[in-house]
Amino acid sequence: MAPLQSLEPQGVSLHLCVMREILLFGISGLAGLFIFGYSVHMFVGGLVSERTEFWLITIVVLIAAAIMGYFFWDILRRQGRS
Repeated sequence: MAPLQSLEPQGVSLHLCVMREILLFGISGLAGLFIFGYSVHMFVGGLVSERTEFWLITIVVLIAAAIMGYFFWDILRRQGRS
């Protein structure tokens, strides 16, 4: 067996791989935040005032964004890019 020269695909720069990774994390993160916000709307919509629902959605989405940001940072840290 030949030793591994590089883990990146042939002809693809590391910069392009990182950009694709960021794009993938961004799209999946936005979809996740949308689902979090919508699930709060489905649980409390009609039970509380619109203002309270807005603030609950905002709080849940901010908490989820912070957790996703931590996950993204941890991935980059473990890969040695941070």
